[in-house]
Amino acid sequence: MKPKILVKSKESHSYPIFIGTGLLENLSQFLDFSQYFKIALVTDKKVGKLYAKKVLNQLPQKNTILISAPAGEKSKSLSQLKNLWQIFLKNQFDRQSLVIALGGGMTGDLAGFAAASFMRGIDLLQIPTSLLAQVDSSIGGKVAVNLQDKKNVLGDFHQPIAVIIDVKTLQTLDKRNLRAGFAEVLKYGLAQDKKFLEKIINKDPINLKSLDWLGIIKRACQLKAEIVEEDEKEKGKRAILNFGHTIGHAIEAAAKFKYLHGEAVAIGMSGAAILSQKQGLISKAEAEEIKNWLQTAGLPIFYKGLKENEIFQAMLSDKKRVQGKSKFVLLKEIGKAIQGIEISQNDIKKAIQDLKR
Repeated sequence: MKPKILVKSKESHSYPIFIGTGLLENLSQFLDFSQYFKIALVTDKKVGKLYAKKVLNQLPQKNTILISAPAGEKSKSLSQLKNLWQIFLKNQFDRQSLVIALGGGMTGDLAGFAAASFMRGIDLLQIPTSLLAQVDSSIGGKVAVNLQDKKNVLGDFHQPIAVIIDVKTLQTLDKRNLRAGFAEVLKYGLAQDKKFLEKIINKDPINLKSLDWLGIIKRACQLKAEIVEEDEKEKGKRAILNFGHTIGHAIEAAAKFKYLHGEAVAIGMSGAAILSQKQGLISKAEAEEIKNWLQTAGLPIFYKGLKENEIFQAMLSDKKRVQGKSKFVLLKEIGKAIQGIEISQNDIKKAIQDLKR
């Protein structure tokens, strides 16, 4: 099967993204698993119940182990990372071994960082099962764990050998996670591609069918791949993919991850729209329009139950700060983001205040 998308890398290696329906049932057409001495299938307990057996049945039984972590963002931790390392050691994993990440963003990040750091790096195969992971976190090589509720501060860039996306897995995704993943889809349209945005702004992700998802996910992956190919390690242009994430990550941390990543990013994009307007980049009408699009998708644009200063203090620990200053990704116009915009602390605090309900 030919890849739908090839992510071309100048710094590490290129790899294919396969997108389709029923791909989990035919994994051998994408990769020769017999070449590996050991294989670890890493998943979480919820996804494992749904898909682990189906994947395990296609892997060499003698050389494969299953590792299940508790579901949720709290598993992106040093303790879970250490657990993976210890299991790899106990089972004599070496440089000719493979880690398969089967699940959402948490699993991809955790398993990916374990693969990146074990013996200075072993092969990683991403099989994302959530919308957020399919359109974003499984592509581009960013892998990480959290530290003391600080998002992704321990991590690396470790490109997978392939990404296999089976859109049928979205059928078992609950409505909340489906909507949260759609926030990242909207991000691509708002930051990179106005024509793509126009195709999706009035859609409720809950009502989309597999055929719809094939086109949407393919375009989102193409947009992500274009940026990664140009700036693999986020030294420049790749930062535009953080649209909505500066405030969004702070809300996640302040709320102890009670908000899903996509929900927090949606609130963050609402805040970025406000700041874009305050900077004179877009009109007030455009900022309001962005908020309406987010709400149409069933996403939050305000936070509740958090103190404004908690969010601001969380921003001060953001890994994207440069020389102690928060740099924002804002919209020059709808469909075109610009990076590295320095905002005064007063304006940041005002935006955080405007997002409270």
